[in-house]
Amino acid sequence: MPGASPATAPDIRGIVFDLDGTLVDSLADITASLNAVLRREELPERDREWVRRNVGLGATHLVRQAVAGTAGEAALERLVGDYVAHYDAHPCVRTAAYPGVPETLAQCARRGLVLAVASNKPAGIVTQVVDALGFGGRFRFIWGSDSFPVLKPDPAALLAFMERTGLRPAAVLMVGDSAADVACAANAGAWSCHFTAGYGTLDGTALIPHWRIAAIPELIPILDGTAPHHS
Repeated sequence: MPGASPATAPDIRGIVFDLDGTLVDSLADITASLNAVLRREELPERDREWVRRNVGLGATHLVRQAVAGTAGEAALERLVGDYVAHYDAHPCVRTAAYPGVPETLAQCARRGLVLAVASNKPAGIVTQVVDALGFGGRFRFIWGSDSFPVLKPDPAALLAFMERTGLRPAAVLMVGDSAADVACAANAGAWSCHFTAGYGTLDGTALIPHWRIAAIPELIPILDGTAPHHS
C-alpha cells in the first residue's frame, strides 16, 4: 500500500490532477457565472470567499448552497443548467494557472509520466480552460462531472485511470486541494498530495495525505523520492 513505510521511495508513473484550486485559480470566473444567475433570479450575490468555501463538489452543490433553500428541485435543476451554460460561455476570462504549473507539467511529461485531470466541473469546461491556458495537450485524459456517474471523492476517475494505463495504485498520485481529492486517492489506494495553497481544507476531517505542498513545482522532489511523506 502507498505510504506503508516512510522510508519507501515512491515509483510514481501517473498523476491525476484536480483543476480548480490546484492547477488554476478560477474563483473569479466561477463567481461571475454564479452571480449572473443569482442576479437574474433577484437573489443575493455571493463573494469570492463564499465561493471558495463552497466550490469543489460540483455545480449542483454550489448552486444549491447559493440559493439556500429558496428553490425547489425543479427550479434548482434549471438554475444549475443556467449556471453551467453561462460558465461554459465564459470559462477562462480571468482564470490563470498557478505559478510553475506549465513548467512542472512539462517536467512530468519529459519524465514519461501519464497525466490526467479529474474535476467535478463539466469536462467540456475543463477542456476549454486547460486549452486556453496552453497545457491541455499535456493530459492523456481530461475528465469532469459528466465523465462518470459519480463525483469525487468516489474513486471512479482514479480507477478508470489505472484501468486504461495499466498502472497499479502504488504508481499513481492524486494531486488536489480538497478533502474530496485526498479521499478519492484513499478510496482508490493511490498516493495523495494536498495542495495547501488552493481553495480546500482538510480541517475537520481525519484525512492525512501522503504529502502536502504549497506550490506545484514541489511535486518534483516527490517524484525524485526526496520528499518525506506523512504516513
